[in-house]
Amino acid sequence: MADISPINPATAYRQAIWASEFLIGLILVIGAGAVVFINWLRFRIIKTRHLTGTLLQVSLPRWQESSDKSSDVQNNPDASATLAEHMFSQLHGITKSGFLSIFSPPYTLSFEIVATSESIKFFVFCPSELEEQIIHTIYSNFPEADVEPAVDYQIFPEVGFVDITRLTLSGPAYAPIRTYRDLNVDPLTSITGAMANLQPGEALVLQILVAPTGNSW
Repeated sequence: MADISPINPATAYRQAIWASEFLIGLILVIGAGAVVFINWLRFRIIKTRHLTGTLLQVSLPRWQESSDKSSDVQNNPDASATLAEHMFSQLHGITKSGFLSIFSPPYTLSFEIVATSESIKFFVFCPSELEEQIIHTIYSNFPEADVEPAVDYQIFPEVGFVDITRLTLSGPAYAPIRTYRDLNVDPLTSITGAMANLQPGEALVLQILVAPTGNSW
């Protein structure tokens, strides 16, 4: 019979400590590696979306009196803003859900107003897989709009001065902000009015990035 020597309690305790430290270290390494991989994967997805996205030009002609909806909007300036508000509410449907959503960043849409001394144009940049959904959403709220794919614009001269400014909220993100119902003037009219005063050789781009907050907000 083999001689089984009793294990020293102190030795057993040290071995248990070493084993637990090894397991904790292994878990931390695996966890850190998973975080790095997920962040790398999300970055690659974002980069791919930017490189393969679709730029849509949106033209909204003046409302015609022959359309009942157009007449309502023409008589009530807030009606068009209400339609835009409803459109953005519908765009919340692009929210990703489920376990796989942790590997894919939320979709981001870019609403852009591009102005030169000659014209003011409206664009929407979206991931290519959302193109049909975005077009349908715009048409469902603005049926008289003209939406078509556009070639990426280049308004910045090779020689000249370019200034970029980023605007953020002055308060916390969860605080309510003033909407068109709280303002005495149409904010879009104020923006396009300033853009209409550009001189030859000048250009201005206003870009608004929109992303769904998710159902946990």
